Amino acid sequence: MTLIYQRQVNGAATHALIIGVGAYPDAKMDKFVPGTTPELLKDVRDLPSASAGAAAFCDWLIGEAALDQPLASIAMLSNGPAPAHGQYTWHARVQPAQLNGNAPSDPRGNPAVGVPNTANVTSAGTQWLSRLNSVAGNVGIVFICGHGVAVTSQPFVLLADLNQNPVNPWGAFLNMYDLGVGLKQAPNVSAAYLFVDACGEMVTDLYVQNPGVGAKFIRSDPFVGGTEKVTLMAAAASSYFTYEDSPTTGGRFTQTLLRALRGKSARNPSGTAQWGAYPIAIHEDLKSLYSLEQRWQRQPFEPVSPMLPTTTAAIVTYPEPPDVTVNVVLDPTQALSIGTVSIRDPQGAILHTCPGIAADSWPQPMRASIYPHFVSASFTNGSGYRDVEQVFCPNRSLYHHLVNVR
Repeated sequence: MTLIYQRQVNGAATHALIIGVGAYPDAKMDKFVPGTTPELLKDVRDLPSASAGAAAFCDWLIGEAALDQPLASIAMLSNGPAPAHGQYTWHARVQPAQLNGNAPSDPRGNPAVGVPNTANVTSAGTQWLSRLNSVAGNVGIVFICGHGVAVTSQPFVLLADLNQNPVNPWGAFLNMYDLGVGLKQAPNVSAAYLFVDACGEMVTDLYVQNPGVGAKFIRSDPFVGGTEKVTLMAAAASSYFTYEDSPTTGGRFTQTLLRALRGKSARNPSGTAQWGAYPIAIHEDLKSLYSLEQRWQRQPFEPVSPMLPTTTAAIVTYPEPPDVTVNVVLDPTQALSIGTVSIRDPQGAILHTCPGIAADSWPQPMRASIYPHFVSASFTNGSGYRDVEQVFCPNRSLYHHLVNVR
């Protein structure tokens, strides 16, 4: 059973498919056959962070996300080097208000989820697609993490039975680009969001082997037009890697994406205090959000969005203004540790004061607003810097708000 969450929704709804491929038991040294097994598959490293990332995305989806269409179902597949990586429970994430009315249920009798191999992904995907196509206006979400490769610009994610078939060792994969093409052509789907936390390494073996079709569960015709309603975001462009953080926190892309979805990439295109997270805004913000995490800066981050919609629908909306980040940078940068830098509201009341850190910038979370605020920098006499007050509007995250104090 892969369905872990279901709720009766009258009308259009959101249906999610979550996959974390954290173990590749058939792509290990004890299964290596010289002359038969591809060299790249003789010892594929397990990824416990893939299971953690899938669980983190589920946590957000169930416990926090104010989706444009209400959440009706989640199917989940996950594995890893430990038994716990193949389990997930969600009841504690449900807000008390959600328990009124049509309360969600878990059809499983235990916390186990299915293994993300080709057969299970095909089966779970087929059932997910059936739910998605059942009502006009439905929204689809797919989140997947694991080892990945790029074939041209198409992100492939390798599944748990990689190298199980000696005739076709590379045949265990899910082509996320092909899935996106098929969803563009699905008439009942109003929007689909596909998120891929996997490397984009170019693997030439995929060209010389017969890759088959992998886990294919949707019809896609490259010669038939579709509607630009699909978002496909991947952690790494072709020939780039993506990186983990720790085995328990999920990949860096997953963490950055969730920060964006929780409000860091919020926009209010109406000009009123109505906030939402939009695909194009998240695409714009990913690298800037990543740059705020100083401990990640030694490795590159090159996310890519092979598909972005032309529609203006938000992935999620926020009932209250979310927290955005204002990253204040003084020119010269060393002035930040000398002066008093603060952020004030439209009435002049101090909201935040820089703690006087010896750093090049001050990234400060604050409540989003459509009204002007002030950032001020003041210095003692003889410091060589001038006092400055600037007006800014925190209607979105500002990743490099420069204040010249020379």
